[in-house]
Amino acid sequence: MAKVSLIEAPAERNLKVIDVQAGKDIRQHLAILGIHINDIIIKQNWAKWGPVLILNKSNGNSKVAIGRGLADKIFVEF
Repeated sequence: MAKVSLIEAPAERNLKVIDVQAGKDIRQHLAILGIHINDIIIKQNWAKWGPVLILNKSNGNSKVAIGRGLADKIFVEF
Protein backbone atom coordinates (compact mmCIF):
# COMPACT_ATOMS: atom_id res chain seq x y z
CA MET A 1 0.00 0.00 0.00
CA ALA A 2 1.26 3.42 -0.92
CA LYS A 3 1.37 6.34 1.55
CA VAL A 4 0.62 9.63 -0.21
CA SER A 5 -0.92 12.99 0.65
CA LEU A 6 -4.59 13.41 -0.09
CA ILE A 7 -3.68 15.81 -2.92
CA GLU A 8 -1.71 13.05 -4.69
CA ALA A 9 -4.19 10.24 -3.95
CA PRO A 10 -6.39 8.91 -6.74
CA ALA A 11 -10.03 9.92 -6.89
CA GLU A 12 -12.98 7.54 -6.51
CA ARG A 13 -11.05 4.93 -4.50
CA ASN A 14 -11.27 3.89 -0.87
CA LEU A 15 -8.52 5.65 1.06
CA LYS A 16 -7.57 5.10 4.69
CA VAL A 17 -6.44 8.15 6.67
CA ILE A 18 -3.17 7.12 8.33
CA ASP A 19 -1.54 10.40 9.42
CA VAL A 20 -2.11 14.13 9.72
CA GLN A 21 1.15 16.05 9.71
CA ALA A 22 -0.09 19.21 11.36
CA GLY A 23 -0.46 20.76 14.79
CA LYS A 24 -3.04 20.14 17.45
CA ASP A 25 -5.37 22.88 16.21
CA ILE A 26 -5.52 21.45 12.69
CA ARG A 27 -6.14 17.93 14.00
CA GLN A 28 -8.92 19.30 16.19
CA HIS A 29 -10.45 21.15 13.23
CA LEU A 30 -10.43 17.93 11.18
CA ALA A 31 -12.08 16.07 14.06
CA ILE A 32 -14.83 18.69 14.10
CA LEU A 33 -15.26 18.14 10.35
CA GLY A 34 -15.52 14.39 11.07
CA ILE A 35 -12.15 13.28 9.67
CA HIS A 36 -10.13 11.02 11.97
CA ILE A 37 -7.15 8.68 11.74
CA ASN A 38 -8.23 5.24 10.41
CA ASP A 39 -11.35 6.63 8.68
CA ILE A 40 -12.14 5.31 5.21
CA ILE A 41 -12.71 8.20 2.81
CA ILE A 42 -13.21 8.70 -0.92
CA LYS A 43 -11.71 11.70 -2.68
CA GLN A 44 -14.45 12.79 -5.07
CA ASN A 45 -12.67 15.20 -7.37
CA TRP A 46 -9.43 15.23 -9.31
CA ALA A 47 -9.20 18.95 -10.18
CA LYS A 48 -5.86 20.68 -9.85
CA TRP A 49 -7.45 23.75 -8.21
CA GLY A 50 -10.16 24.49 -5.69
CA PRO A 51 -11.16 22.53 -2.61
CA VAL A 52 -10.86 18.76 -2.27
CA LEU A 53 -14.23 17.04 -1.87
CA ILE A 54 -14.27 14.09 0.52
CA LEU A 55 -16.90 11.46 1.23
CA ASN A 56 -16.31 9.90 4.66
CA LYS A 57 -17.59 6.31 4.61
CA SER A 58 -16.66 5.75 8.27
CA ASN A 59 -18.90 8.59 9.33
CA GLY A 60 -22.21 7.71 7.70
CA ASN A 61 -21.30 8.94 4.21
CA SER A 62 -20.90 12.59 5.22
CA LYS A 63 -19.37 14.96 2.66
CA VAL A 64 -16.92 17.77 3.35
CA ALA A 65 -14.77 20.12 1.27
CA ILE A 66 -11.33 21.09 2.54
CA GLY A 67 -8.69 23.41 1.19
CA ARG A 68 -5.75 22.07 -0.78
CA GLY A 69 -3.23 23.23 1.84
CA LEU A 70 -4.96 21.19 4.51
CA ALA A 71 -5.43 18.22 2.17
CA ASP A 72 -1.66 18.21 1.56
CA LYS A 73 -1.12 17.52 5.29
CA ILE A 74 -3.44 14.50 5.37
CA PHE A 75 -1.72 11.23 4.44
CA VAL A 76 -3.68 8.24 3.21
CA GLU A 77 -3.03 4.76 1.90
CA PHE A 78 -4.93 2.97 -0.83
